[in-house]
Amino acid sequence: MHAPEKWNGDRSLQAFTDWVHSVAHYFKIHSPLSEILKVNLLGGYLSGDPLDWYWRYVAPTSSQWSAADVIVALRRHFLVDELSRQAADDFESAKQDDQDIHAFQAYLLKLADQMAEYPSPIALNRRLLKGMKHSTSSAIIANRGIDAEVSSWDEIVQASMDQERALRYANSLKGATTTPQIERKDLDTKQKDTHDRAPFVYAPNRNKENSGTPAIPAPTTRPTTFSGVRNTSAPHMRSTGPKPTDQCRVCSEYGHWASGCPKQISTHMIHVDDDEDQETEEQDDPDLQFYDSYLEED
Repeated sequence: MHAPEKWNGDRSLQAFTDWVHSVAHYFKIHSPLSEILKVNLLGGYLSGDPLDWYWRYVAPTSSQWSAADVIVALRRHFLVDELSRQAADDFESAKQDDQDIHAFQAYLLKLADQMAEYPSPIALNRRLLKGMKHSTSSAIIANRGIDAEVSSWDEIVQASMDQERALRYANSLKGATTTPQIERKDLDTKQKDTHDRAPFVYAPNRNKENSGTPAIPAPTTRPTTFSGVRNTSAPHMRSTGPKPTDQCRVCSEYGHWASGCPKQISTHMIHVDDDEDQETEEQDDPDLQFYDSYLEED
């Protein structure tokens, strides 16, 4: 590995930082090195005004120096103007951003120490009020009566810390209040979806092929068709109820067998009184007249 390039006292802070990194990397690769050896090697990496300064102040007492002390002394002696200018620029453009007020005020004081001329108390107060968050600065100016020309640095910092604490508490309450409203809105949406759904209607299985029980025919009031055999028996002798399933072998009629009269019902199965028969027939059809063949002759 080649030795680091020599620094000639360039007033650029970036150039000095790059030179310091290259020297530190070189020492790390060739470690372990004693502090006296590191100090002597630093003299070989300088040129111009930094080299003259080294031979005048460091070389005579090299045993009392460390490599870090030499680098810090070079920076203060040759880059004080550059550091002051950069610190002044950072001070004028400093913003709080995501820092809390305590960290921001410490950063401003650090930049003020690096400036060639320390800013006045009023300039510090104005920079602090301008750099902090607008919500905080406007609140403490309106509610606490903070003024950059009258209030002290400590008063501004304390008022800002109190305001930040109050804002955090208000945000926590706001978040706790918003959560139930969101849950209630979700519940209302679910209930609305439930009401919008069509009601459930039970539909029985109408597939007769898969059904195990036969389907019951629907009742009808239509007249039945003539079957070819008419029952001429009296109304009180006509059979009622379900149709019999016994069929005669001779006349093919239902309700009796061929052992008896094929076309008459056995009279021993029916008991009818004459008076009751006459009243029933008259009630059935009052205009119907009966003619008996056994009437006495005039």
